[in-house]
Amino acid sequence: MPAWSPGAAIAYLDEAGIAAAVVSISTPGVHLGDDMEARRMARVVNEQVAELVKDHPDRFGFFATLTLPDVDGAIAEAAEAFDRLGADGVILLASVAGRYLGDPAFDPLMAALDERSAVVFVHPGPLAGPSVPGLPEFIADFLLDTTRAALLMARNGVLDRYPRLKMRRDPDAQWRLGVRATGLDPVGKRVLLADGESLPYDRVLIATGTRARPWPDPEAALDGVFTLRTCDDAGCLAERLAAGPRRVLVIGGGFTGSEIASACRERGLEVTLAERGAAPLVGALGGTLSKLAAGLQRAHGVDLRCGGTAGSPVRTCPTTVASMRTCASSPWGRSAMSSGWRTPGWPRARRGSPATQGAAPSPGTGSSPTTSLWPAMWRASRIRCSTMCVTNIEGGLM
Repeated sequence: MPAWSPGAAIAYLDEAGIAAAVVSISTPGVHLGDDMEARRMARVVNEQVAELVKDHPDRFGFFATLTLPDVDGAIAEAAEAFDRLGADGVILLASVAGRYLGDPAFDPLMAALDERSAVVFVHPGPLAGPSVPGLPEFIADFLLDTTRAALLMARNGVLDRYPRLKMRRDPDAQWRLGVRATGLDPVGKRVLLADGESLPYDRVLIATGTRARPWPDPEAALDGVFTLRTCDDAGCLAERLAAGPRRVLVIGGGFTGSEIASACRERGLEVTLAERGAAPLVGALGGTLSKLAAGLQRAHGVDLRCGGTAGSPVRTCPTTVASMRTCASSPWGRSAMSSGWRTPGWPRARRGSPATQGAAPSPGTGSSPTTSLWPAMWRASRIRCSTMCVTNIEGGLM
């Protein structure tokens, strides 16, 4: 178990700019097969956490631990936690002992919590069967565990029958659609809008996505070079890929680059995915999951090159170049899906042999041969392709 202390937790909250945290116990909870022992342990845990909140009332709250599948014990502990210990809510596991939230056996507890308009935090856990070798449980099993519980609760009308349960919250947001933000006043803490109005803020999050960065001139003008931003861009690129280029080079191993690599492998196309980070998706998913993504991509035939950047261009033989660019919140994905591309971003098509360096390129499909420029990249190797997809030339958000 990782070490934990109130002082270390508060130090982390300060460093991350977090005002307060809500403490709770996650899977497997306190019920390990014996009802009485689960009741004893739940009381010990809740009393200790209540003391933590008493000592640091401005920094911590807590969700009380209950004793499901022991329903009577859970109702009694919930009453104790709310009435004496001052709990902010309760934590329930999505499934316990093979039963999911939404099971009619748990209705008495739901009714008791509904009477208190209780906040209910649902935490997933491992599935009943064995996990998939090589896949940590939190990648897939946890998501499915929560989904099963949500679907069963919806099927059995739990939130309709107990409407005061606070298991969901509508977003407290005001939408200003069709108005462009034109500036930021950091002194007055206001966002300036194109219609002359301004909006106050305490903290501002700029999440406008990325701007398309096309391949530099003069190569950008070559036939087969694409900038991927709109549905039309995606349609043109899908058409070119359907024509069967001999090899595709994707620069940038983010979500878009990984999805395009997946689409290429599913079409039986040789693809090289070049990522300047240590692994694909490392910026979004972190080191552990990005290593898993790298293994999946290589297992499905993607020639993955990590840890380098594009260098100076070198002239090669006639070829067709396709360039494409990632962007957040753009509609290209829907067009790609309608063209037969599949998600998620990790290639999962039939196994194929990785692309090899130095293979002879093929002339562009449907166009006359064109003299192109190619980047020297990734451990000083030169990769020759008939289609190139540039998903991120420089990296990062604009």
